[in-house]
Amino acid sequence: IHYHKFIAKCIKKLKRNGIDVKTSPSDVSLFLRREVCNVSDHLAFMSKYDSEEWTSALSHFDGWADHDLTMEAQQSLLPPLLIV
Repeated sequence: IHYHKFIAKCIKKLKRNGIDVKTSPSDVSLFLRREVCNVSDHLAFMSKYDSEEWTSALSHFDGWADHDLTMEAQQSLLPPLLIV
């Protein structure tokens, strides 16, 4: 989601400078158009899971900022993440 926001900021800055990413033939515009589509497709794919499925997949998750020394031990029990 952060990357998607970053791309949106880039597009807005270009638009402020008179470059319409939707119609510009430049390589940068083409790259940004493709990235927006790729990120949107990825987010759509990830939203196919409901909250129950996410919760079951994150059964070992205790919080975002845990400074407990046993966290490394708990993380070693988790299967590796699959990047799609």
